Amino acid sequence: TRVVARAALPQTRAAFELHFDIRAFDGLETAVAHARTLLANRDPKALDAYRAALQVERDNWSLLHEVGEVALRNLGLHDLGRMFLSECLRINPWYCAPAWCTMGDLLWTQGDIEGARDAYSKAIKANPEHPRGYLSKGSLMLEQAQWADALELAGQALARDLEGTHRDQALELHNRALAQWDGQRKRSGELRAQRVAGTLR
Repeated sequence: TRVVARAALPQTRAAFELHFDIRAFDGLETAVAHARTLLANRDPKALDAYRAALQVERDNWSLLHEVGEVALRNLGLHDLGRMFLSECLRINPWYCAPAWCTMGDLLWTQGDIEGARDAYSKAIKANPEHPRGYLSKGSLMLEQAQWADALELAGQALARDLEGTHRDQALELHNRALAQWDGQRKRSGELRAQRVAGTLR
């Protein structure tokens, strides 16, 4: 056992240094900070800087998500944003609820309603305590005239928003869905009354 251990130890150390070299972490932080600075200054080279950061650590799902967000929301490059987000979610489909939400937003924008709903559901599954998934899916349900579902999702978001970060957005969703649902019930009541009275045309 000792012979095997002695033989394997240099390889183990080499593997550790390859994956956990502090200089690599420093290089990644520097590259990301540079990209963020360029983005804040609206420099067109920001995307190239993010790509350079990904060259340091290509499988960094958190960075892939950030680049996807930048491509989609800041630069309006939907296809490129989808590529980065897809790679992020390929690497980590389990613990990246914000990336699922962003993917849902992208799919919704492109008219893929079922795909967007599925992405929001996966965001909720990935992190049931994060309000954003409920808000995103609730907004989609509101647009699809599914008022009761939108109301329920708004309530779920409010219940989980312990810091109040999304409170205003959740309340707005709740109020809009409630107003639409009340209007629908009122119209349904009027139609029933007309049927009973025989005045329905």
